[in-house]
Amino acid sequence: MSAPALRSVTEYVDDSVGVTRRVLVDDQERPICLNVEFHSMRGKFAKHGQVFRARVLASEPGGNGQFVDIGIDPPGFLRTGSPLAEGTYCDVKIAIEARQDKGPAVSRVSLPRDEARPDGVGLIKQAAQDPFLVGVNVTNRIEGGDASSFVTEVLDSVDAEIWPIPGGGRISIEQTRALVAVDVDAAGRRNKGSREHLALTANLEAVSEIARALSLKGLAGLVVIDLLKMKDRANQKQVEDRFAKGLQLYFGKACKIGRVSPLGLLEASIPRSVQSYQEMVANLPNVEKRALDLFAELTRLGQEDRGRLLTIEIGLELNEWLRDPSFNWSGELESRIGKRSTFVVNPQIRLGDETIRSN
Repeated sequence: MSAPALRSVTEYVDDSVGVTRRVLVDDQERPICLNVEFHSMRGKFAKHGQVFRARVLASEPGGNGQFVDIGIDPPGFLRTGSPLAEGTYCDVKIAIEARQDKGPAVSRVSLPRDEARPDGVGLIKQAAQDPFLVGVNVTNRIEGGDASSFVTEVLDSVDAEIWPIPGGGRISIEQTRALVAVDVDAAGRRNKGSREHLALTANLEAVSEIARALSLKGLAGLVVIDLLKMKDRANQKQVEDRFAKGLQLYFGKACKIGRVSPLGLLEASIPRSVQSYQEMVANLPNVEKRALDLFAELTRLGQEDRGRLLTIEIGLELNEWLRDPSFNWSGELESRIGKRSTFVVNPQIRLGDETIRSN
């Protein structure tokens, strides 16, 4: 069987101080996928597809698997048929990234004996392919100011819980610890036929948009959709098939789809591999969020006037974060606006009250 054709997309890249944001757009100019990388997390977060040398820590109570130290917290979880002795070293690949209070799920891999490995635990090699670009063919890449403006607009839409349905109506999407709940509402949608026809046409448009929204938000796991009620089984089947096709299109993988229940609920299970945008932002400290906002404003001001000198008055909390040597924010800022920014510490300033003066 031949491999499925790659989907042609345009990639928008906003490489800012402290964060790189990328958006994929389909041939209908609709954003379909989002990736955000916070530079402070480089080397501190195990990413999908990376290969590590791990050391077995202990077995999970119940015998379903074992925890392994990969050199990055939290420990990974390895499902094993035959338990490995505690302290054993093995090579593993990140199958599912860490999320909320769960560590990453890992799987065993076989590497050549002469593959370079760390003396203890740690990264052996990066993913063979960027997970963000699996299943697509980037035909155009846009960077710079235009990309930054577009990516910012997409991020604003991703944060929204209410999404419009083409032709009228809306869907609401809410992520909980157990599942992703989606509600379909036909409010404002005009109908020229029966109530059944209204439900069918709205549901068909809705599930296509839901598949795209889930991909863009990076949501996976158990998804439950409260559809508009349909009595005809043939109509229900159309909606199920449309949703399955949409998930295959946007996620590039087969997903399990249930049947519409008597209560009008449609369930799907989407394999999870990477953190969602909301999870990444939720885990980001407030001090770093504030720093990124300041970096963006400094970049804007510095590029508007190449001769402008900028003085930033900050408090103790932000100053402490800026002193972390693991993230070279000063080098990134200098590469964009030169040596024209000076940070001054004022113990009286609280986080969020920082000021920027220009000379």
